[in-house]
Amino acid sequence: MTHAARPRTRLIAIDRHPNGPRLYVQGLRIHHGLTGAVLFASSLLARPSRQRRALRACALAMIAEDGHDFPWRLIDPPLLETA
Repeated sequence: MTHAARPRTRLIAIDRHPNGPRLYVQGLRIHHGLTGAVLFASSLLARPSRQRRALRACALAMIAEDGHDFPWRLIDPPLLETA
């Protein structure tokens, strides 16, 4: 299997993948642990509410689930095609 750079047709794109959805920002894959860290940081700016607690819980779950990949690579290295 080869990994190709995603075309920069959209600012944000989400692709379906057998191992779960893939988030791309300007063609670069962003790991869900990093996404969770950004969501958690944004929840610190929100007013206290039930939604803020839910946002923090989702963010922490994303971080914990992707913890085995920490520190998250912002760009997946392309695999060399061996044919």
